[in-house]
Amino acid sequence: MSKTGMAKGTFIMHRILGSTTDINSEATRAVSEMKATISQRFLLQTADGKDCEADTESDCRFCSLF
Repeated sequence: MSKTGMAKGTFIMHRILGSTTDINSEATRAVSEMKATISQRFLLQTADGKDCEADTESDCRFCSLF
């Protein structure tokens, strides 16, 4: 699916901007948080039928509980 998308001009990149892990004093639980930006470039078709490249970005956080 990724190869098909890239052949059509779709490009997706994840940039990690920092991560932290907090562990409780008993070492029985932990929370990890990773800040990231997801960038995507894709082709779309305008109302007059022309192809146009478009870029979008999203800032997000990934949280994991252990």
